Amino acid sequence: MDKILVSWGQKKDGAFEMMNEPTKLVVPSWDYKKLNLMKKTLHIAFLFFALLGFGITKAQPCTVDPSYTAPGIYPSDTLQDMFVGTATLQTIQFVFPVDTVLFGFTLPFDSFVVSSVSNIPPGVLWECNQNHPTCSYVSNPPNLTRGCVKVYGTPTSPSAGYPAYDSLIVTGVAYVTLFSQVQSLSQDISVYYRVTNSASNSSPFANTLDLQVAPNPIATNANVSFNLVSSATAVVSVYNMLGEEVIRMDQGMMSAGQKSVSINTNDLESGMYFLRVSINDGEYVETQKIATQR
Repeated sequence: MDKILVSWGQKKDGAFEMMNEPTKLVVPSWDYKKLNLMKKTLHIAFLFFALLGFGITKAQPCTVDPSYTAPGIYPSDTLQDMFVGTATLQTIQFVFPVDTVLFGFTLPFDSFVVSSVSNIPPGVLWECNQNHPTCSYVSNPPNLTRGCVKVYGTPTSPSAGYPAYDSLIVTGVAYVTLFSQVQSLSQDISVYYRVTNSASNSSPFANTLDLQVAPNPIATNANVSFNLVSSATAVVSVYNMLGEEVIRMDQGMMSAGQKSVSINTNDLESGMYFLRVSINDGEYVETQKIATQR
């Protein structure tokens, strides 16, 4: 499984992780020597990525969507499927947290830096909306700080483990001031993707399926809705994080229009899964990440 990682957040089990709901991030106490060493290392990495960016062809920057009002990655941490030889253009929106707790003090963030996007598919590039490739964002508490990263290009090879997911890694750094000293907090966040040989982006169902799953997370049952621009066969499947199909519902031939399918997840353990709708035996495939809760 591959990932895209972005860095800011809370340390958990030896690694930083994004807080999904609260606007505060809690970071355990570190000694100053470790923090200062991290800051120096991050500054070197920052310079490296700035120099690297001069060799990257730029595209029109993405546009920040102000409708997202809680810290997180939007519209999902899973990109739409990409296809070998077919141009892709997708935008990852992110909202940074307002403050953190460090050494017992609640501190507003000074700024954020998205320093790199790694593990990206061959033939695909990335670009942030501000000062690329340095991608620095000045915080203005209590207002939320927003940004976006565009993933674009033409994939040249499929994912090795398809239909399992790979991940892009977005690496970010957050800065706070404590006792007149700037401290840096780093985290990697995964954004899932996969690349297939099927040229589904040319399908009339592309950008019109409007796949929705509600509720999500799912306790027992959920409604899967999607739109068909013409008559087509449809298969609704659920895959675990290893790419194994755990639910399959073959809907056969369906007429054009808005469709609704009910799924039951009673037999699934709590965790993350991928819901997949395949139209006309793979002519077009769309995937959405879902969670089950008991």
